[in-house]
Amino acid sequence: MDVLLELVFGLVFRLMWGGAALLFPSRAGRIHSAVNDAGLRWRDPKRARGFVAGLDVEGRAELDGEGQPTRLAVLLPEIAGLELTLRAETLRSQLAGAVGYGDLLIGEAAFDHGVHVTAADPAQARAVLDPTVREAVRAAVEAGGEFRGRRWQLLWTPGSSGDLGEKIAALAAAHHPMARAVRDELLPRLERAARADRSAAVRLLALEARLAQGPADPAFLRACEADVDVGVRLAAALALGDAGRDTVLQLVTAGSRTWRVRAALALGERVQGDPEALHAVEEALLGALADPELGGDAARGLARSGTPRILARLAAAEAGAADARAVREALAAIRAKVPPEVAGGLSIAEGFEQGALALAEGPVGGLREPEG
Repeated sequence: MDVLLELVFGLVFRLMWGGAALLFPSRAGRIHSAVNDAGLRWRDPKRARGFVAGLDVEGRAELDGEGQPTRLAVLLPEIAGLELTLRAETLRSQLAGAVGYGDLLIGEAAFDHGVHVTAADPAQARAVLDPTVREAVRAAVEAGGEFRGRRWQLLWTPGSSGDLGEKIAALAAAHHPMARAVRDELLPRLERAARADRSAAVRLLALEARLAQGPADPAFLRACEADVDVGVRLAAALALGDAGRDTVLQLVTAGSRTWRVRAALALGERVQGDPEALHAVEEALLGALADPELGGDAARGLARSGTPRILARLAAAEAGAADARAVREALAAIRAKVPPEVAGGLSIAEGFEQGALALAEGPVGGLREPEG
């Protein structure tokens, strides 16, 4: 009888405990549930990730001593080129702004009263924060979001911070128009710098930053393709695709070894079917095998685009190569491209380590027995 009572009591206790857990879930349980409801999925105990409103959203959990999450930091993707801080206005920030410290006034009373703004470039900030963007920013800030480190961020605690999914949606609704505004404001600046800055290094960096934002106007790229600097010409020609191929090919045979190799690597397998262009690429890469900085990349480039005609020279270059292993791998990769019907035209080269290859004497398809 006692045993039966103990079993009944244990069952009742478990049911009561389970019901309490359903009615009053733990903080960790609420965080897990909110994360799943918001469209994120846990990748490990501290990190969740998912696509929300077209954005790659990341969640980073703070853990207690037992490894359970206590609150969640939500981070949206960066908006490149925007050095700006946006957060809720506080009494302290209002007092600081009143005496001229830090706060940038946009000119709309409701926005300036609710959002504290600091910017490395005030003109850019005012251009980005147009009326449509300001409305979305106010909603994001009211949802608890802050824009810093070039991205929207949110620190969320269950029970006191509201619905996580709604807050992420508010941040995303501010992210999209801000990104478009930055693009509209930033691209002309980058294009002007890429065409007209006195420093070649600045022109190249501006062009690369512009290309990172998306496709550029072909007329702009053709102007950069005529730049006096080799790096700018190469970047513009590559961005032009087939229209810039002739320029890239010219750079393979002219200029410093570094730029010849970069151009050759950029062309790579795209010159297959063009014997003259392929020959130029192979010559540029073969000539750089001994270079301590370029040799490894040159060998790997030959592995991708080299042809059997260079096998003997490639094997001979192994001894003095900066990366002998990469050369051996290139030899193996090129040999693997040889069709079976002509594979007999290759033989083990005398005087080299195992794996070196040379063209065999005699007609293609002939075999040469190793001496000894």
